[in-house]
Order: sequence, then C-alpha cells, then structure tokens
Amino acid sequence: MTSWALFEDFLLQKDNTSRILLISCNTSSIHNHINDSSFPLLPSDNLFRSPLNLCSLSILGLLCLGTCFVISLLRGESGGQGRNNSKKIVSKTRSRQFKDFDGALPVSAEDFINYMSQATEFLVDYHENIGEHPVTTDKLPGFLTNTLSSEGPMNPESFSNIMEDVKTKILPGLTHWQHKRFHAYFPHGCSFPDVIAESIVAGLGAVAFTYDACPAIAEMERAMVNWLGRALGLSEKFLFQELESTGGGGSIQPSASDSVYMAVMASRFKKIKEVAGITGDEPKDFILEKQAEVLQKLVAYSSPEAHSSFEKTCNMAMVRLHVVKSDENFSLRGAALEKQIEKDIKKGLIPFHVQCTLGTTTLCAFDNLEEVGEVAQKYGLWFHVDGAYAGSALICPEFRHLAKGLDSATSFNVNPHKMLLQSCRQAVFWTQDQAAIFDTFQVSASYYVNAHANARDPRDWGVPLGRPFNGLRLWFLFRMYGISNLQAYIRRLVNHAATFENLIQEDDRLEIVGKRELGLVCFKLKDYPNKVLKISWTSSTAPTESSSHTRWSMESTSAVFASTTNERPIPTFWTWEILQDLITQFLAQRFS
Repeated sequence: MTSWALFEDFLLQKDNTSRILLISCNTSSIHNHINDSSFPLLPSDNLFRSPLNLCSLSILGLLCLGTCFVISLLRGESGGQGRNNSKKIVSKTRSRQFKDFDGALPVSAEDFINYMSQATEFLVDYHENIGEHPVTTDKLPGFLTNTLSSEGPMNPESFSNIMEDVKTKILPGLTHWQHKRFHAYFPHGCSFPDVIAESIVAGLGAVAFTYDACPAIAEMERAMVNWLGRALGLSEKFLFQELESTGGGGSIQPSASDSVYMAVMASRFKKIKEVAGITGDEPKDFILEKQAEVLQKLVAYSSPEAHSSFEKTCNMAMVRLHVVKSDENFSLRGAALEKQIEKDIKKGLIPFHVQCTLGTTTLCAFDNLEEVGEVAQKYGLWFHVDGAYAGSALICPEFRHLAKGLDSATSFNVNPHKMLLQSCRQAVFWTQDQAAIFDTFQVSASYYVNAHANARDPRDWGVPLGRPFNGLRLWFLFRMYGISNLQAYIRRLVNHAATFENLIQEDDRLEIVGKRELGLVCFKLKDYPNKVLKISWTSSTAPTESSSHTRWSMESTSAVFASTTNERPIPTFWTWEILQDLITQFLAQRFS
C-alpha cells in the first residue's frame, strides 16, 4: 500500500467530524508520474531521505490541516460556537447568498421556500381544475419552438414570469394525461407522495455508481426491489438474499425498454460464451472471431403482440427475431414456440431468448407462461417476461393467476408508473441469474473505487453508470399509501373498466374485441372502419382513446381507465354518454 493509500485509509477511519472523501486511483495513471521510489511505503526508513518525499508529506500535511480547519469553521467549533448556533449560520447563509456568489446562485433559501410553495399551489390547482382543460390540444407542430427565443437568457428571469409562461405557453400545448376523460394508451400514474419524493431526490443531488459513491442509494434500491417483489408475490428466487450467496435480485431501471434490453444483452452474452467455449484467456482476436461466428446464428422469439421495444432491442443486438403466431386469444403457446425452434435448429440457428408478455400493449393479452417456460428450459433459452402494465396488478392476490408459470422465468419487469401511482419513468427489473447480468455489464475503471468488496455496485445493473435515488420514490409510495391502498386503487380501476365493458355490450352497434383484462377495454364499431371513428373521436373535446391493430379489424378503439391524482371517481357514465353521441353523429353522417 502506498503512502497515499495509507493516508486515505487514515482519513476514512476518523470519526464523522473530520472525515473527508478522497478517490484513490491506484492505477498506472499515477505510477506514470510518481514511481515507487519517490512515493515509498509507510513505514519506511527511506521516508525522509528524499526531498521529494518531504515535499509530498508537507503538502499532504497542509491539506489535512486545511481540511480540518475548514470543517471546524463549518461546524461552528472555532470561537466556541457549537450546534446550537446552526440556525444562525443557516440564516446568515441564506441572507448573503447573492453577495457570496455574485449572481451564480440567484435563488436564496428563502426564495426556494417561496417558489416551492407557489409551485405546489400551481400543481394542486392544476389537478383540482384539470377538467376545465380540453383533453388534447389543437396546437400544430412548431407552436412552442416558434414561440420561444432562439437562445437562452443571458440574465436570470423572475419566477413569476417563468410560471406565467408555463400557464400561457406550456399548458395549452399539453395532452392532459391526468385528465378524467383521458383514456388513451395505458394509464400514467401520478400521486402527491411521488411528487414529494421526486422533489427530495432532486434536492439531495446524490448519485451512485459504486456502493461507496452513495451507500444509501445502493441499499435503498436493493430494499425496494425486495419490497415490491414480495408485494407482488414473486418467488424468493427473484429477490436479494445473502450478499455472498444470492442468485436473484434486481434493480430500478429508467423504463421497461431498458429492462428488455438488459435481458436480451445478458442472454446473448451468456449464450455466446457457452457455445463458443470462451474462457477469457484466449487472444482477443480469437475471442472476437468466435463471438462473431455464434452471433450470426442467434435467434430470439416473441408473439406478434410483444412490445416494439423487443424488436428494437433485437435490432441493436444484431440478432434474428422470429415472431411466433399466437392463438385465438392472442396468447403465445408452448407448442407453437417449440415448432419454430425445431425449424430453426435444423437450419443451423441457435435459439437463445424468448420474451413473453403479461398484458400486451394492443389487447392486454397474456402469454402462456407455463407452457413457454417448459419449452425455454428444454432448449436452454433465457425466458424474459415483460409485465410493464399488468405486472403491477399482481399486488392483488386475485389477479396472480394471470402470471401462473412466472416462477420459471429468468427475468421479469414491471412499470410502477402505470398502475402504482408513480410518475414516469421507472421500471423494476428482477432476475434469477445475477451472474449473467454482471458478466455482461460489469467493467472496471480507475475511478470505480469501492472499499466494500462484498457490496454490489449499482453501475453493474445495466448501461448507465450513474444511478439516481429512485428507490426513495418507491419508499415514499409504500409508506404514504401502504399496500392496502395500492390494492384498492387497482381494484377500483378494474371495476370502472368492467362497468364500461357492460355498457358497450348493451349497445348493439358496438362489439368487444378480445377479452377485457384489468383496466383495458377494446371495442369496435360493427361493420364500419374504426379508423374513421378514431379520427372523429380525437378531433373533438371528448374523451381521448387510442387505437390498435388486430387480426380482426383494421383498428379498434381502446379505453384505459385510470384514476386522477386527487382520487376523484372516474365519470364512466359521462364518458359513455359522449361516446354514444359521437357514434350517433357518425352514423347520421354515413346515411345522410
């Protein structure tokens, strides 16, 4: 250990009153400039023989003394001041921020409190009066960019002017996803606890890549992966256990697409190593050639209803994607998958990955996880389940039959921002094969310093190096709602969709497409092109709905029911009355 490392170790062993954080780069980048003789080990007889050594130690000593002096000033320990004077220090700091920073920090602590109060009032007013806004906007492309200046302001602008622009320039161009008449796509969660948590996350300004970079972020994420996993009834095989022996675990990802990408890349890397027989000791060129030979034969599988992110990921991974025809209920079945796998093996291809979906984007269909899991195990495929939408419903025990066979999956993901009242974006990813994830994404660099060898670094769970404090958002959500209220929210959402389904069935002009599952209702207008209905629907101020392509009709209109932030009931019957009026107008135009 070098004297620098020992000095760092000495500082880290001190109590919190004098601790400072240093990053030690024990790599060739240091040794290129300071050789071992000029920076010897401690203790050593040669320590004081070299003038360079004496100079180095002098500098280190001055750094240490200077640091302690600054810390003592900040803590109020000089001049007999202690913690009792902390309020005075804060008050003085607030009042002199403009002077100290000369405009570099134009928002004082008092300003911050005032502006946050105004922002909170704005958000509360927005949600309480959201019904006064049209669901969609009539603005055309370029409306905002043509209004804003071509360059940012040189000097600070007043908060009141900024908020006025939010109201007059931003709000008119919004599609109001939290509107009580917004039924398009899948629900986008939003809740006051999450807004509070996100504000705190931003205010803390912390980031983690190694464990030591911010232990609280690393440990909170680990804890929340387990909290949510157990709330959903996942097998313990997906969760963190003992650090030294755990095979399962997970992380919080930016989106379901990132989770799908992780699964494909990990399964690709694992299969290439397995087939190529690479140990890592071979010459680099040889390894690359063997990898390329295997890569060009890899093939992944999904149903036609799988999310588009899977196709995108396969394109980026440069692997084949074979789409397997689903059954009459739009479900991927084991027999169809195995038939396609056998065909591909005879062609010399290498099956390596299959993706199933819990609640497809088009019709909220569910693939047969039991059957697909058996086939995946038989042929050695990585089995990923995308539960971005419906996965959250597993928090209610009565919906867990929809995920029968999930225990056999290699990995699984859920989006809490769809049905668990979180704002976008967050996805939780679980796997039973941590080792494959780390083999794929773990790399080393001089700045990845970690003093705790038994701690997993957040950076190893995916592509991004920095990891935000997303675990805190789930922590607030669980603690301020409780599992029981999250369950109640989802049950209410499903009940609203069931009510809407009954109303559609009572109208002989409409027809249900597929089977209603959870909060998604798919329907079409009998004997008429639904594309026309969709256009007349979205061009009005009526409820906004979305369209999907299915085998049975050109387009089907979907209604997704979600609750608003302030928990007011969804006006199901009011929405139904508007829909009936639109249908009547449409039919009248067709026959006029």
